[in-house]
Amino acid sequence: MFIDIKNRREVFWEDSMIIPEHTTAELKLHNPIKHEQILTFDAPWETEGVGYAITVKDGDLFRMYYVCDVPATFGVYSTRVVCMMESSDGKNWIRPNLGLHECNGSKENNIILMAQKSETLEEPFDNFFVFIDENPHCKPEEKFKALALCRNLEEKERIHWLSPRELWLYTSADGIHFVRNRMVVDSEFVGRGGFDSINTAWWDKDDQKYHCFVRVFMKDRVRDIKYMQSTDFVNWSEPILLNYGESEEYELYTNHIMKYYRAPHMFIGFPERYIQRPILGKNFEQMNGEMGAKLRKDRAEKLELRIGTAVTEGIFMCSRDALNWKRYDEMFFPLEQEHPYNWAYGDNSCPMYPFLETDLPAPWNGKEISFYVLEGSFSPNPHTLHRHSIRLDGFASYHADYEVKKVTTKSILFTGSELHLNFSTSALGWIYVDVLDANNKPLEGWHSCELFGNTTDRTVYFGDSKDVSSLQGKVIRLQFTMRQADIYSYKFE
Repeated sequence: MFIDIKNRREVFWEDSMIIPEHTTAELKLHNPIKHEQILTFDAPWETEGVGYAITVKDGDLFRMYYVCDVPATFGVYSTRVVCMMESSDGKNWIRPNLGLHECNGSKENNIILMAQKSETLEEPFDNFFVFIDENPHCKPEEKFKALALCRNLEEKERIHWLSPRELWLYTSADGIHFVRNRMVVDSEFVGRGGFDSINTAWWDKDDQKYHCFVRVFMKDRVRDIKYMQSTDFVNWSEPILLNYGESEEYELYTNHIMKYYRAPHMFIGFPERYIQRPILGKNFEQMNGEMGAKLRKDRAEKLELRIGTAVTEGIFMCSRDALNWKRYDEMFFPLEQEHPYNWAYGDNSCPMYPFLETDLPAPWNGKEISFYVLEGSFSPNPHTLHRHSIRLDGFASYHADYEVKKVTTKSILFTGSELHLNFSTSALGWIYVDVLDANNKPLEGWHSCELFGNTTDRTVYFGDSKDVSSLQGKVIRLQFTMRQADIYSYKFE
């Protein structure tokens, strides 16, 4: 048996492409590095409930969509709205004055939708996920699609977390003027209490179908994720609960699942892990200082207990089939040292969807992956957006410390004339690549030069030659021998 990888990039994030009994290196998760604050949500209509930022790239223009709550002028209820910002580089954002909806006596704002109610349907915009439909058969007036949670008010059941919910489709030709189109599925279809956070969907040109990942409640109100697919965005397959293997059971509040653009056969996700302590104990009384502890207690008493006792954090997971996942139990976005407004429900754990590839500053002139993460979910100050970055393919790696370790791939066929490697070593560290036959026997003349350094793209030489085209069409294995090194991905070109 062999796997024909052609010239696709293979990432070292899980073990489906390696032979465990011939691999001694260990999988290692890597954390992003936090950088600058890029945005403050300080417009008068953004002072409450900012969340679930989504970006789409339409030609040379980036658009960011997000929900927030306009504070109530009269009464006790705020108004949920959807806003849109624009950027030419994904870093510097402006609020266009769209003139579509009046807020505080003026239409000079970037609001594209305001919550409305009818006799039978409520639009809370608890989330609003936007994507550009790349299906060649998509109608022009539905180029921009959005998914949002709505509640059916005809039903008699009024238990908050079990309230009948529906996932609705909104469509637009220009990404600004959205109309409510139709219901996609309801919570009876996916599971009671569904859709209560961001629900992701897109057209996959390789698979020729739509992928959709939705939030559900399972037994005992455990939050989790289900997957369904469709060829027409009308008829959907039976939703299936994701499988995490032997990973510990815990609740996932969001999914943030997408295809990885540099290896599009891989699904990746950055779910928000939800941890709720049962009581406001002595640790909470000291946590975040006197001011933060008081804010937490106030939230628990005035809203509900879990708002004060829950803490969230972002994790990383990956899959090759959308159903079976390698889920890292370590946190991906590190939680910082306590200050009055962090270590809270929804804070610093939900990145803007999706991440963006950005330029490294001089003198590197390369690329990196940037995440934009919302902070200040329960701060009295405006919400902020901060940039975090990680190397290309750098979510996880096969890692060796001081002792020499090995990684051996399964039998493969490839297309290409050169082998390229994304890796890093210490000054002492090194990597060698050996080409083996299907029986794990080294092929004569196919032992690489010593590799060391830190690069996302190094050509591998075997002796004085980098040409591997004579191995095309042959079943081979690759064996990486390494010391104080990390290997992130390889690719034949």
